Amino acid sequence: MDTEKVFETLYDHYKESCSLTNSKLENRNKDFLLLCILEAVSFLIIWNPSIIFGLLNDAIRSKIESSIQIGNNALQTLIWVLISFVLVRYIQDTLYVERQYKYLERLEISIKDIVGNNDFSRESEYYSSNYPPVLNLIHLFYTFFCPLFFTAINVFHIILEWQNSIMKVSLIFDTALFIFIFIITWSFFFGIHPKTKAWFLKCKLIRSLNTFFEKYLKEV
Repeated sequence: MDTEKVFETLYDHYKESCSLTNSKLENRNKDFLLLCILEAVSFLIIWNPSIIFGLLNDAIRSKIESSIQIGNNALQTLIWVLISFVLVRYIQDTLYVERQYKYLERLEISIKDIVGNNDFSRESEYYSSNYPPVLNLIHLFYTFFCPLFFTAINVFHIILEWQNSIMKVSLIFDTALFIFIFIITWSFFFGIHPKTKAWFLKCKLIRSLNTFFEKYLKEV
């Protein structure tokens, strides 16, 4: 394959990869917004469940134009299901984007070697040079502070649910969803912040839990 053909193949693939990454970025931003809304609802349920469930019922009845009344337990389970679904989508899109940066960098290096132009580095050298510190803070907000804050909300929510509910199938199901949310948030948090992970693993309990999660998640 001649050099021109190699360049065309690499460049087409590069454009397609950039397009896929941008699409995932848009999805990630939408998922994050939805996740914030759902966690806000979860927080408000902790604050005043009767008012929030009443408002949710009113909104649902208005949307479907029906007088049907949905039970509080069903609404609470629906919130957990939606948080689980949106969180999975958000983590998938975020990790896809994070992993694509190194792949795009490799493609740019290959193209630069062919064209002999060091300016072809939009997603690699140029992007990382003189990187504004505020962007690091924004990245921490999305991937560090928000997961911790959302986890705190979810912990308080499930504790409140156990305190105010008798043992029902819905409570067991909500608890299972909470555990699922906690595990994938934990894995995402440590996966994207290896230095922070090393600091947290100094705690024996966290180290034991992390070893347990990593062992069984790899075997799934």
